[in-house]
Amino acid sequence: GTRFALILHALAFEKLRLQRLYVSIIPANYASLRLFEKLGYQRDNSPAARSYIDDENDITMSFGRDEFLRLHGDILPHLFMAG
Repeated sequence: GTRFALILHALAFEKLRLQRLYVSIIPANYASLRLFEKLGYQRDNSPAARSYIDDENDITMSFGRDEFLRLHGDILPHLFMAG
């Protein structure tokens, strides 16, 4: 779970050079909410974040590259296998 999510985020921020990621989560999906909060996502009700909703009740969150590096940068070298 969390390790795989960190690898995906490392690819998004380090390889694809994305600056911000957004998620839209149905309120009853507590596991997803916990995972994204654990990664460092913050609730975001900006127009950019809300543009990804499927339903008006969805919870939107976002996570920036700088925040990712501050929180998880020390483990980046350990996420990928050499080769």
